[in-house]
Amino acid sequence: PVHVSANFAVMTNRRGIWAEDSHTSHSTSESQWNVQLMETVIPMAYYSMLVGLKRLEQDGKLTGYVFHSLWPLEKELEQQHPWTACIAALYRMISTGELMYSYTTSQWLSIKDSRFIAPAIFAVSSAHSDTPRCIIEAIEGLNIPVVDLPLKYHSYLQLKQSTITERLFLELFFRGIHLLQTMQECMNAVLVTLLEAFTVEMGKKTKQERLLKCALEEHQCVPCSPNGVALKKCCELVDPQSEFAAMFEDTD
Repeated sequence: PVHVSANFAVMTNRRGIWAEDSHTSHSTSESQWNVQLMETVIPMAYYSMLVGLKRLEQDGKLTGYVFHSLWPLEKELEQQHPWTACIAALYRMISTGELMYSYTTSQWLSIKDSRFIAPAIFAVSSAHSDTPRCIIEAIEGLNIPVVDLPLKYHSYLQLKQSTITERLFLELFFRGIHLLQTMQECMNAVLVTLLEAFTVEMGKKTKQERLLKCALEEHQCVPCSPNGVALKKCCELVDPQSEFAAMFEDTD
């Protein structure tokens, strides 16, 4: 997405720069020079530009800046070689810096301190393969530093340890469920989504079935009061249609 001006070694016809695939024995030193530019000088300059844009945003001098808008993609290159080496080096630098912007905490963070939402968390419908909106709202409500990075960039970075998977979401959700009691509609929607996902997996003896069964059985998560403050485990609920229902008041 940018133009690069550098002291490249250009071919004699000036239609391109020397590269290892220039099919001539005289291109060795020239191509090596260009590779060094691609792997060191240009990535450093590119990274410095991204850091400068971050500082402008922090100072309020750059509004509406999307932090990944100027990140390059290999598939969009007009010429793959030797530019792929430049991209690889640049993403290694991005991985070590604080160039991830969390829209939930309004902070610039490193990959280690960021959280990325995995695609299709508890997506129970084949017609809607994306993560349900209530799951995303719950993650936001838990004050988790979520970074909205499109999937097309994920393969360039090591995000596995920072990605919110289904298992991690359950841990975060049940640990911080008290923070969502002011978001009753969202919390209820998440519980319904989890129950629907469990129903789909029930009897299949899958990893997800065991994960959901354990989480729903162990935690107090079902609202049992008009204001939603009182929470009960699933095993503590009373079926209003059962023969034991007469033993309880309606308020119970």
